[in-house]
Amino acid sequence: YEVEFSTNITQFQKIATVLANNAGSSNYLYNHNLSNISNNRLYYRIKQVDKNGKTFFTNIVSIKSTAKNEIIVHNNPFISSIGLTVKTKQKEKLFLSLLDMSGKIIIQQTNEVSIDNNSITINSLSNLTSGFYLLKIQSISGVQTIKLLK
Repeated sequence: YEVEFSTNITQFQKIATVLANNAGSSNYLYNHNLSNISNNRLYYRIKQVDKNGKTFFTNIVSIKSTAKNEIIVHNNPFISSIGLTVKTKQKEKLFLSLLDMSGKIIIQQTNEVSIDNNSITINSLSNLTSGFYLLKIQSISGVQTIKLLK
C-alpha cells in the first residue's frame, strides 16, 4: 500500500509504503509529521497496487487540523495598549475584540497575519477604567479568550 497526502485534494504525493500482511482484514498505523505543513485541511488516500499491476485508490479522507494559534500577551496588566505576539501556521485574518466583563465590546480590530510570528498592538486604551477585560481572538482555528487586567 502507498499512503498518499495532499493539501489541495488534486495533487497527491506518496509519503509512505506500508507492506500488506495478507491476513484478510488488518489495521495499519502510519504517523505523519505535520510540523512543516501550514494548511489546516489535509487529504489522504491509499493506493493499492495488486500483484497483477492493477491499481485501486481508496476514497479520499479529509482531516481538519484543530491546532490553535500560539498567543503571547506582553503586558498584562496593561495601561494604554496591549501588545501581542501571535504565531500562526498559515496566512489568515484575526478578528480581535476587547470586551468588558459584562460582555460589552470596547474595541474591535482585524489584523492580517502571515505564517510564523506576528506582532499586534491594540492602542487607545488609556481611558478605560481599571478592572478585568476579555480579549477574544477569532481565527480559522477557532476562538481564544484571554483575561486581562488594567
